[in-house]
Amino acid sequence: MAAAHSLIALTGALLSFVATGYSLVALVAVLVWRLRPRPRAAAGKLPPVTLLKPLCGAEPDLYGNLRSFCLQNYPLFQIVCGAQDPQDPVIDVVRTLQREFPTLDIELVVDDAQQVDR
Repeated sequence: MAAAHSLIALTGALLSFVATGYSLVALVAVLVWRLRPRPRAAAGKLPPVTLLKPLCGAEPDLYGNLRSFCLQNYPLFQIVCGAQDPQDPVIDVVRTLQREFPTLDIELVVDDAQQVDR
């Protein structure tokens, strides 16, 4: 009986050492991964992107939130804002952004064809 207990204790200790070793190897791998030098892509090599922003209603700080899209550090991008209701107050917010950032490609699409019947 004592031999069985000793074998179980030895097996438990061995598994504990293996688990600890694995944890240390995983920690080192994470640190190496996070600290590796990352090459920065040249601005000319980044593809142009389009940000699609569906909008409905003027929420608090909507202007500031949409403005942050215009201030991003990316070489070439387009912002497409979509609304369904031609009377939505969000349209005025997008028009204000278009006037503030005339050199940016900010599009406004208003189309009520996608409204869902409830």
